[in-house]
Amino acid sequence: MQFWRYILLIFAVCLFPFQLAAQDINAATPPIFTAQTLEDRIGLLEAQDDLSEEQREAAIVSLRTAIERLNDATRQIERREQYEVAVENAQQVREEIDTELDRLREQLEVEPEPMSQPNSEAELFELERELIAKQSDLAELKTRLDGLDETLESFLARQSNAPSEMSEARASLTELQTRLNNLGDGDLETVSDARRTEIRAHSWYRRNQIRALEQEISTLPLRQELLRGRRAVADLEAQILLREEQQLSEETGQKRIDDARALQNRIADQVEGYADHHPLVAEYARTNLDIANDLAILAGVPFETSGETGTPEQTMTMTSQRTIIARGQLVDIENNLIAAQKLVDGGRLDREAGEVLRRLGRQLRPASGIRADLRESRDALTRALRRQIIAQEDLRGLPVGAFAINEVVNSAQYTEPSLPSLNAD
Repeated sequence: MQFWRYILLIFAVCLFPFQLAAQDINAATPPIFTAQTLEDRIGLLEAQDDLSEEQREAAIVSLRTAIERLNDATRQIERREQYEVAVENAQQVREEIDTELDRLREQLEVEPEPMSQPNSEAELFELERELIAKQSDLAELKTRLDGLDETLESFLARQSNAPSEMSEARASLTELQTRLNNLGDGDLETVSDARRTEIRAHSWYRRNQIRALEQEISTLPLRQELLRGRRAVADLEAQILLREEQQLSEETGQKRIDDARALQNRIADQVEGYADHHPLVAEYARTNLDIANDLAILAGVPFETSGETGTPEQTMTMTSQRTIIARGQLVDIENNLIAAQKLVDGGRLDREAGEVLRRLGRQLRPASGIRADLRESRDALTRALRRQIIAQEDLRGLPVGAFAINEVVNSAQYTEPSLPSLNAD
């Protein structure tokens, strides 16, 4: 008798792993119910008379939860497919990124050809339109860079969060499987059967969540590599666009400077020619010169301060010049940040890596200097806007087209009686 007991025990032990494997495979298959069949069951429950209100409500809640878990499982299946698609043809994508990087680096190393000075307002207008388009493209590219940086940050967070979620999902699946085994496969009363359906739907969701997390974790290094490559491509594109914008800004700004300087000189000659004319004419000439000086200042033409005057090459509009410098500094800072993040992500923070990080830190401007530049730029912009408003008001105050000079003189004499008439000697 004892011998047969040992035989049965050995047989049960040998059979047990196969039972577990079969049970796991069956549990991994999709449930036999769908969201629609569960909705139909809810409709039947609402019409069933042999249930108390509490029983009916409990069963309906369980079935509603089961529908939600089926929807969650579908989303996890879609996530897993997205991770698979993200690394499809990875080698080809890597080669395409490397080719594009080489092309952009070569383009960046080549000095841009000098642009011809616009000779007319129409040519200047076309250049300014091109400048606005470049600025728009640069802003769009900056937004894309920000999005890529945010995605890279989320990848770094997933390195620790995804394994934690995996452990939680596995523990939950084990607990659900235990509850499901306790309920068995036989017939149950209505509420328990609804709860068993809920547990099966929840188990299906957890299994698909685990699959999605496994796919996410396994593809994360490759997806990070490809995303960093795309980010490097976008960064080089931004540097090229920034250089083109700088060149267009210089050309359009220089044309405005030259036009403003020519207007300034022409009106200054007129003021000298009208010095011996009627006081009202001389006053109008001086007013024109003041407006021309304001326009020249807005365009960036230097004016004498402490006896110093800048050269034409140094007379780019102050605000545009500082904007270009600031954008260039931003690109440098972002490049340094990428280099620092690569060192940190690599995990090898030895003495050499520490020296590289210190050098990158020394290349940064002090925050106090950046804040001072920002304040100075804001003040310069405020002064320019004030001059523009005053110039516009003065322009509106001047007569447009033909006007009766006698009426202007009479009006001026009303304010200034000592002003001579036009026919006075």
